[in-house]
Amino acid sequence: MQEFNLKCDKDARAIIIGKMQKMFSSSNLNVLLGSAFSMPYLKTLKDIEKRLSVAMESGDEKQEFEVKQEFFEQSIAPVLGIDFEAADFDDKRTFVRVLTDILELRETSIVHKIMNVFTTNYDNLIEKALEMNHIDYFDGFEGRIKPRFSTANYGKLVCKQTALSGRLSEVVSVNLLKIHGSLYWKEEHGEIYFEDFGNKLTDILLETEQDEFLKKYKQLAIINPEKNKFNSTVMNSNYYDQIRMFANELERQNTLLLAFGFSFADEHILQIIGRALASNLTLTLLVFPYCEDDLNNFREIFRFNNNVYCYYQREDETKQIDNFSLDKMNGLLTEIYNGVK
Repeated sequence: MQEFNLKCDKDARAIIIGKMQKMFSSSNLNVLLGSAFSMPYLKTLKDIEKRLSVAMESGDEKQEFEVKQEFFEQSIAPVLGIDFEAADFDDKRTFVRVLTDILELRETSIVHKIMNVFTTNYDNLIEKALEMNHIDYFDGFEGRIKPRFSTANYGKLVCKQTALSGRLSEVVSVNLLKIHGSLYWKEEHGEIYFEDFGNKLTDILLETEQDEFLKKYKQLAIINPEKNKFNSTVMNSNYYDQIRMFANELERQNTLLLAFGFSFADEHILQIIGRALASNLTLTLLVFPYCEDDLNNFREIFRFNNNVYCYYQREDETKQIDNFSLDKMNGLLTEIYNGVK
């Protein structure tokens, strides 16, 4: 793994930013978002997978109820109270806007103005950020009256035609893949349909009786953070379809994967990334550790991967790295955008 301290002298930083500008302007752009992207609204429970796996494997329904209830109350239900018009949501909107602004500047048809966003998050924060920026995106659903999900609905180009000349111009678009399912998903007769989740989450939140809570919670079309992740064949199928698409994107020539807020704790996703890094030397992974523990973890995971670039900010060697929050990420992306122009 190659490391770059962004708190360096002006000339060194200019070189770092210049290299990143070339990556973004000429690569197939992919983004991997983890649970930290949803902070501070939704909490990350670092030991949730271990605790839930123990409860499920032991058949202890009381412990399963307690862990799922805690997870639901802290990491799912708070999405109901988010004010997306408030200033504290600006960082999410800015992140999406700057990335798509960079894509908009592309003038070659060799690399399309498409960004693939893969996320393990169930919430609707990224959808809200895309829509508030008026960005076309594909989330796998087709139809208006009863939208149905299928991975066949990805891979489309968006173009606009001028009225007089008939000239076609490609428009920036985003493929959004919710690898672990979504609060918007509803499983019905072996298919996944779109559903507004407000009433469903409120109903679960108000339920205090153990059996009824677990019954209602199970209706969420999400993959729980535990080793035996699948509660249905439908979720299994959609998970593997999207994982296959993720793996295929990483095998493409000149591919850039920007990971933000992702701990790489998901073993399956990490294995796919590891294989792609080893087999596709034109793949570049950008990681941004939030803290010193993240940096040490990345150093261990990617110690043999020269095509992984790690960026952080450290005042000097006697101090811990700065917390690489979303506002710092946005500042860096804005520098890249200004340079691309």
